[in-house]
Amino acid sequence: MTIDRMNQFYAVADGQIGLFTQPPAQAQVLATWTGQLPVTLRHRQPGDVLHLRNGEHQLLRRFWINHKVPAHEREKAWLITRAQQVLGGQTISQAELFPPDQTDIIQAVLAFMPDS
Repeated sequence: MTIDRMNQFYAVADGQIGLFTQPPAQAQVLATWTGQLPVTLRHRQPGDVLHLRNGEHQLLRRFWINHKVPAHEREKAWLITRAQQVLGGQTISQAELFPPDQTDIIQAVLAFMPDS
């Protein structure tokens, strides 16, 4: 799903998700993110690669194994991507990733609101 607006929820299978400058009340904050819109929100795909701050690359699968993220969390984790590059997401600290070139920087949180 493409996110091209801030401060707006988008429908997903079990609730709503979106990028917000301030998290809405009762929303679960999934991740923090600094970057430009538009971005794509999706779950992992085979071969996803992270560009780490130290200049190296690492498969997302290996990153999660090294950080001991349980398999059930990996399956449902939301990722923020652009052009097949993983920019951030659940269980991935922005401090660990190489910052992409940015001109207009937006500081936001990925928020989820489950269906009632």
